[in-house]
Amino acid sequence: MDPLAQALADTIEHYRRTHPASERVFNEATQVLPGGNTRSVLFFAPFPPAMVRGEGCHLWDADGHRYLDALGEFTAGLYGHSEPAIRAAITEALADGLSLSSHTAREGALAREVQRRFPSM
Repeated sequence: MDPLAQALADTIEHYRRTHPASERVFNEATQVLPGGNTRSVLFFAPFPPAMVRGEGCHLWDADGHRYLDALGEFTAGLYGHSEPAIRAAITEALADGLSLSSHTAREGALAREVQRRFPSM
């Protein structure tokens, strides 16, 4: 085996050895999801790390490894994981009910906020 192929094989084996919980989560998910995930863009061989927690700009996988989240979930993750102000707003909204099958004051509040921030719209 050439040195590059050997280095890759060693790296994959090291990854497998240090990520057994992530591999277990992935293997269990493949029993009910094609490819083990709902978003194929997140997959990489031999299996992706299974994230279990996020705080600020960091993520932790099922194996206890900490990562810097430089992706930001492509959109809303830009604010970080578990940002206190966002958590408080979600908790408040959950307490009132999110989908009440009717008009709510939150609709008007959101529209007023958009209009205040973007008056030319």
